[in-house]
Amino acid sequence: MNPEQTIHASHDTRLAMVRAVAQELVSEGWAEIRAQACPEYRDPQPIVVPKLNELLQPDVCASHPARPAPLLACVGVADDLHEAAVGRRWRALAAWAADRQAMFAIFVQPDDYPRACAFAARWRIDAEHLRALTPTH
Repeated sequence: MNPEQTIHASHDTRLAMVRAVAQELVSEGWAEIRAQACPEYRDPQPIVVPKLNELLQPDVCASHPARPAPLLACVGVADDLHEAAVGRRWRALAAWAADRQAMFAIFVQPDDYPRACAFAARWRIDAEHLRALTPTH
């Protein structure tokens, strides 16, 4: 199983969402932003998920001067909110974060939030991890 290979969203849509997440985190005071496939940021470090003994890479990783542990974040692209690999990836990254007292968030477009909540529930991921991206004007 390689969840990274089964994510089908267009590169442009995913890149735009990853950039939006990085910008939102910067505006919230997060530092040392790492964002996957964004030339203006370094890529996040892959993490080893112990029970799967597999490397997974969050879409965004950030540290905060007032927090001892990092934030791992994924983007939930509308086209991927039915993929089993996406659910497994979210669940594995959420478990890794919980084991290390880190934060975990899944960012989705505001219109996709209800669908993402239902998808997360099917994968037993607490809806508190879901965040709708702030609309930009």
